[in-house]
Amino acid sequence: VYELRISDDFSQAPSLLAEGDRPGEWRIEQVPTAATYRMEVWPNRIAWSLLKSTESGPHRLQASGTVASHTPGGFIGLVGRYQEDDSFYLFVVDGQGQYQIMLQKDGEVSVLKPWAEAAYLNSAGTANILALEDDGESLRFYGNNMLLFEEATAQLMPGTIGLVGGAQEQGVAEMRFDWIQLYDLVPNAAALR
Repeated sequence: VYELRISDDFSQAPSLLAEGDRPGEWRIEQVPTAATYRMEVWPNRIAWSLLKSTESGPHRLQASGTVASHTPGGFIGLVGRYQEDDSFYLFVVDGQGQYQIMLQKDGEVSVLKPWAEAAYLNSAGTANILALEDDGESLRFYGNNMLLFEEATAQLMPGTIGLVGGAQEQGVAEMRFDWIQLYDLVPNAAALR
């Protein structure tokens, strides 16, 4: 059972996510007039914004994001179990409709699922709904409500969650998120009886 804890459609300032600019690397801003959270990321860079929420119980994070049609070399995604800059899970979908899942633990990167196509993922210019479900033990990664990958035993302690955007080698990439939602995973009372 899902219980909505946080919802943001980016139409009202301030957002639950940070804004900022690191010249030559990335720019992140909320655009309330367009009801979007926009990222620009330079080639071979990645940027994330963590949700201002410290509770880390069982949850489902989901967001609707789009890689701009004129920058198909970009990717969008979710960050899970973020500990520090050297330990987190990363789930990304690129402008070609491919996805990848990675774990960085103590600075060492492991590719849990290399870039793969999924027929139900959209390419640049069309939104994808991404979700990361964390029940406290395992992690499940969804694209447009289809399960893409499951990590049965999480290798990191619970941590912070957020949105990510990045660019491959082709040039500066632009991406936007239309909304973000955080649900608590609540045991089904009827099933417990």
